[in-house]
Amino acid sequence: MTYSNPEQLNQMDKHTLEAIEYDNMLMHIEKSKKWIQIRRFMRSPKKELSKNPIYVLIFSIPIAFVFFMVGFYFIGFASGLDSVVLFTFLIAITPPGYLHYSQRQTVKKIEEYLPNFLRDVAEMNRSGMTLTKSVNTVAKGEYGALTKEIKQIDAMLSWGISFEEALEKFADRNATSLIVRSVSLINQASRAGGNVADVLEVAASDAYSIKLLERERVGTML
Repeated sequence: MTYSNPEQLNQMDKHTLEAIEYDNMLMHIEKSKKWIQIRRFMRSPKKELSKNPIYVLIFSIPIAFVFFMVGFYFIGFASGLDSVVLFTFLIAITPPGYLHYSQRQTVKKIEEYLPNFLRDVAEMNRSGMTLTKSVNTVAKGEYGALTKEIKQIDAMLSWGISFEEALEKFADRNATSLIVRSVSLINQASRAGGNVADVLEVAASDAYSIKLLERERVGTML
């Protein structure tokens, strides 16, 4: 297709420039995200590795490879090579496996305290406190592994972030089926105009029932 009309040419150039600027903006955002991730890792490598245990392979695989090469150098194809291969494999997978296990245990502990947190916020809200004040009051309590997350939610509310969005961020950080289910239930009911205290109470009962079923299931398997 040819554009003989100058106005059409100008319009095409304008759209092309806008597309290029948009692509450049996306590239800039992606680069910024990468630099943010690198800075976070440099500030707190242990914290970032615990969030993404698979990243530990960046360190464990080279160490395992060095161990294998040293072992192979001294043993060669002798009978002890099987042990070298086994230990090489363990060196590679044990660190990320341990971090993943630790992460899962922490999230399970968070799930255990979730019903209490939701129920306490509901009671505070029902007593006449605003939702923000209710969370702020509850954040001063002790909820095990969930305490840190509650303080983050409280901080977000103090910054003007909505309760629904703060819960969604919480679910993103701890994306288990129970937490995602509870947050989804609360947010959907709240946006539909439901009473917040009642919604939180229902979500707390639902989460408690699920954890109770999990414990009973584990008990029958033992």
